[in-house]
Amino acid sequence: MLQPFLSEYPNLVTAAGAQANALPQVNDIMFDPPRNADSEHMAGGLSGVFEVSPMGSRNSRPPPPNHDSDVDIQLQSAQGDNVEVHQKTSESQLPAHQLPGGSHSTDTATTTQSPLFVSDHHGLSAMHSPDPPHSVVSQMETEDAVGKSSIWSNKMTNYQYSGPTSFISICSTAGIQWVSERTGSATFVDVANEFTTRITRLLKIEKRCLTPPIEEPDLETALIYTTAYFEDAIDAEMAIVHRPWFEQRLSEFYNSGMKDQDASWYALRMAIFASGSQIELSKTKSFREANETGWRYFENALSVYTNILFYQTSVEGVQALVIMSYYCSTVSHPCLEYMLCNDAVRLAVAQGLHRQPPPSLKLTQSEITQRQCIFWAAYCLEKQTVSLSGRHSMIDDSDITLPLPTTVSPGSTLNLKFAVTLILVSHLSSMVSKRLTSMYALRQGLDYLVHVVTKLDEKLQALKKSLEPILSSSSMQTVPGHRPSGMSLKQILFLRYAISNVTLGIHTSLTHPWAEYLFAHQKRRAELQPQIDRSSQIVAETCRNAIRMISKIQFDASTPVSVSFFGPIYSLINLFIFILQSPSDSNAKSDVALLDFGAGHFAWMQIFTESEVSIGLAKELAVLAQGFLKKYQNVDKDSATAAAAAIPMTASTPRTGINFADQERVREGGGGGGGLRTNDETDETTLTASPPPPPPDFGYQQTAQDLSAQLSEVPSSFDINLEYWSTFVPDIFDPDPLTDFPGVDGMP
Repeated sequence: MLQPFLSEYPNLVTAAGAQANALPQVNDIMFDPPRNADSEHMAGGLSGVFEVSPMGSRNSRPPPPNHDSDVDIQLQSAQGDNVEVHQKTSESQLPAHQLPGGSHSTDTATTTQSPLFVSDHHGLSAMHSPDPPHSVVSQMETEDAVGKSSIWSNKMTNYQYSGPTSFISICSTAGIQWVSERTGSATFVDVANEFTTRITRLLKIEKRCLTPPIEEPDLETALIYTTAYFEDAIDAEMAIVHRPWFEQRLSEFYNSGMKDQDASWYALRMAIFASGSQIELSKTKSFREANETGWRYFENALSVYTNILFYQTSVEGVQALVIMSYYCSTVSHPCLEYMLCNDAVRLAVAQGLHRQPPPSLKLTQSEITQRQCIFWAAYCLEKQTVSLSGRHSMIDDSDITLPLPTTVSPGSTLNLKFAVTLILVSHLSSMVSKRLTSMYALRQGLDYLVHVVTKLDEKLQALKKSLEPILSSSSMQTVPGHRPSGMSLKQILFLRYAISNVTLGIHTSLTHPWAEYLFAHQKRRAELQPQIDRSSQIVAETCRNAIRMISKIQFDASTPVSVSFFGPIYSLINLFIFILQSPSDSNAKSDVALLDFGAGHFAWMQIFTESEVSIGLAKELAVLAQGFLKKYQNVDKDSATAAAAAIPMTASTPRTGINFADQERVREGGGGGGGLRTNDETDETTLTASPPPPPPDFGYQQTAQDLSAQLSEVPSSFDINLEYWSTFVPDIFDPDPLTDFPGVDGMP
């Protein structure tokens, strides 16, 4: 769908001194038209982005019907493989809910929350690849495993859920169990509890909005805040609001005696004042003072929230909600962007902003560009939030026909290079979420998952190659004039952490040890192991690079939370996991040092934010990793290898992944490795339930007993949902069984 307007694009990447608004190079990325779409409708959108083949080598053969248009992972009908999974209706077979009081329930309410089971009559049971058809994992096993690495709270005021793919999954029951048994720590459960509590509190407002709201600033102050927003806010680079239009209307508003009572206009200027005041006051005031002033303007905007959504809706209302969403995605505020951005997207769709405007509207090019900027800014933030939280996106990419922006209107703050690059990265993130975190994907088995990871990594590598001149080391120079990209350091960091998060999103699906439980009941084919090993190394190197970038972060109250918090903590957690999985890796010592460096970043964040943000988990991870590595080095090699791989197989403990030491013993026909063995007849690696001996000198037996006792008393902030990726709080939510249908119109 993007092909017609891509011909109008200059190259995204240009040499130094070239056109400032040139776009990233897309030589290795093909943009296919939508499948099953008429040629006259191929005007824009995101269907078919990231076909990896050289430009000019497009295959003109029409694609087969009913194939997915987002990723080159095509599903075809398999004769004789029409799998049907039947719903278990026996009440005794239904998974029980853990209620706040500790009791279980299998009553009618539980039945309505049972997952849907559908026949595979759409022909989705085999992959269009050289590999044999994938096996379908047991429905109940998959849902039970997914729940074991998910988190939800039922004893705190703020109900929140994070999926197994989120950065916080290490604090799930499965994650706590794995870390505690690997390190011999009986206290990690307490650290994880504190971390989840703090994160939950950061996601909601803890007190009611102040009344009366803060008064309108005088014209001089309003212009100062407006200038600060348009010149320094990260979202201003997306040109959600056209600066000349806003400044003209603002002047008219003050000259008319401030009589305009339109709710959307009120929210829009309050949102810009909130962001601008935060940026401006950060230069001279303390973190708390800058934050409090900006927050009061935000509360003004929030006071007309229902009016924006339900009374005389307008494009200005969408603009207001999007800017409010970006304002909340900074380090200094409750992270409300998930709900705000969802509403912004809904309102944008209701206004038709996701569609290419028809000629009958007779819009000017500037008006078309403005619509593009508004929608794509909302799209990028929405995809970012769902990726980091492990939740489901509200946007169906295949329904978008709006082209990407190609022109910059006079006076606009749009940075075309930054905006289009972020859109492309966000779209890849969307594909990752859809293909690797959906219940449909998890039911397909390890063969399918490895295949998807391989294909998505191809898309990622093609994108990264096209962005090398923008995101190279030279682009990180602190002197703006020496940056070939022409972007600010804040913009470059924003993009680099976005790519880092996408990379981890792809490959951690094969490296998270608690995710291995999903496939514990399957035979592991030996040919899948190279990709698993490769993913492990990619995760480690990505985390190292992301932690090194921390030194470039420039803190102020408006620093994006994806740069200041999510990117660093996501990398620290995954590098910590890698150390526990591969203590014999040649970089283990330097990796521990990087964890210390990352912990220092969060210590500085606590100082800078005047303890508003305090993350003790980072320091704990560094201490645990250092202690684990020291113990590993103090025992003989064989015992250390067994200790590194040893996790007992119980009903409540997920299997860990095969690490490199395990793999060598499997090839040699040895035991250990947590019950790993090689099937000589089928050349497959299987998982047995026999537990290995406990690790020597790690205090394993006592730690296991202490941990078992603590887990039985863990607050419900650690409780998990054993059925779904989404959270169902029994006393406030009665889900509609059709709201999470795994397949619509034959699509996963």
